[in-house]
Amino acid sequence: MPRRQEILDKLKHLIYPQFEEVLFRLNIEIWNIPGPIAEQTLRAIAVIKRLEQERNGAGFERLERVLADRAILAIGEEYQGREVETQVKKLLSEYTQKVFAGREAEQDDLNQFVREESSGVLLVRAPAGFGKSALLANWQETHHEDYFIAYHCFNSRSERTQSLSDAYRHLLRQLYIYYSSSHIGRGQKKQ
Repeated sequence: MPRRQEILDKLKHLIYPQFEEVLFRLNIEIWNIPGPIAEQTLRAIAVIKRLEQERNGAGFERLERVLADRAILAIGEEYQGREVETQVKKLLSEYTQKVFAGREAEQDDLNQFVREESSGVLLVRAPAGFGKSALLANWQETHHEDYFIAYHCFNSRSERTQSLSDAYRHLLRQLYIYYSSSHIGRGQKKQ
């Protein structure tokens, strides 16, 4: 099946942020795809197997539309913040791969803010090691399909995530990609 091999090659050669954005846009159930720590070839094969389940090649057509989107292509262009983005996504995937329990009150506060505010900033503060990153990474993972969430994670283990200017660059890049590919306003449910 030449089309399958061609698509597999395209997926294998995407950079990490592009691959993650493609997965997000395909809206594939996360339990069908190995996590970000797995080799990208294995993840690409899982994507293809999942898309093959859709009738009349509809899955491959969706994938081809996503791959042709200029916002996906823009992610692959060289830009100063790509390393920051990659580091943040790796940090967040570390948190979402671990079991996360409790913190219901904090999760409720986050849910209430998103439900009640059409714009604004919510600051989560606590001393180092109190679980801010784990809370936000897991909350973002469970709500990324309902809302657009721009995020950055500061972490002392990664020098590239500590810079305030790199954090702004990372957040602005996410906003650029979102608004260049969508007309959904912040806080509105995706259709």
